[in-house]
Amino acid sequence: MLNRWILTALLSSSMLQTDVNLNHKTRIIVGSGLGCHYPPDRLNQAIKEHNTIYLTTESVYPPIHINNPEVTIIGGLSNCRDHHHPNSQKSLISGFHQQTAITITGEKNMTEVNPGIHLKKLRIINGFADYGGGFNITGPTKVQIEDSVIEHNFATHQGGGISLSGQSIKLKLNNSRIQFNQAGQLGGAISCHGNHKINANHEQQIKQNTARMANNLLLDLACFIKFNPLQ
Repeated sequence: MLNRWILTALLSSSMLQTDVNLNHKTRIIVGSGLGCHYPPDRLNQAIKEHNTIYLTTESVYPPIHINNPEVTIIGGLSNCRDHHHPNSQKSLISGFHQQTAITITGEKNMTEVNPGIHLKKLRIINGFADYGGGFNITGPTKVQIEDSVIEHNFATHQGGGISLSGQSIKLKLNNSRIQFNQAGQLGGAISCHGNHKINANHEQQIKQNTARMANNLLLDLACFIKFNPLQ
């Protein structure tokens, strides 16, 4: 009887380990409906437990906080079962007019070999904060925002769309737009304080933002922005 119990326990342990390995390889999708691994309100938990997350266009996602130096979040999936055929829409992350939509806190031990944070096919809206309505990014970190829109966010002080502070930040805006954001004081689109580097496709990515001063960009002397020429 004892030997039978031990054999059953070993088999159960083996099956559990197999499940863990399978889950590790699974494409993790956060959304509502069949085939989703996490509901929208557990997006932050999914980010803590996995390095690559996929979002659907069926849900509105709550504000998120990223403090992992290697995270990829890709939106635009039609639903949790049809993840091989992303549609042309973007997944929606909202601050609900109450807080910053996306907060990124860098790790002090980040190195150049870290791939950084990659955000793709997202629409960031309705963020509200003193600094950084859409994004509040504290370095050191590397962030790439691709094929996304940051709009209709508000900061009472600086950085309606994005606020950069802390140690070295490398921010790349690839085919993304920062528009219709507002700051009560400075930097309607981006507020950049510190030794940070911003790379964007072209100036037209950042437009129609408003502030009391510096409608689009507020850059201190240590902050560098590069616009690549239009092809």
